[in-house]
Amino acid sequence: MIVCGYSFGDQHINEALVESLKANPSAVCYALQFDKLEAYSEGAALAQSVPNLLFLARDGAVVRRRAGKWMTRPGTDQNAIRSGFFVSEEADDEVAGPCELLLGDFAKFAPFLDDFISSSDI
Repeated sequence: MIVCGYSFGDQHINEALVESLKANPSAVCYALQFDKLEAYSEGAALAQSVPNLLFLARDGAVVRRRAGKWMTRPGTDQNAIRSGFFVSEEADDEVAGPCELLLGDFAKFAPFLDDFISSSDI
């Protein structure tokens, strides 16, 4: 399941989501967030307790209960980075640098889905 635009501020929805994920460990929920990780303390805390809730914010993520920041790898081909990512000015071919995930923005997510769907061999 992909959730985009939900801030995890409603306890009733959070409880239903968490219980469903715990009951079915092979299910996965990707929560795409518009803002930085610090703006979503409740959602990030839930993701730290539920391994199949992947909480993906602009500057970092909680994946499999571990929080971290987005970084590019040295030598990353900047042309290979899809429209969902923005690499900061600090990154270059020699040094890893911070980057941002922009898929939590509907204006970036919709074209990403369109590109993904149109490029598949269905």
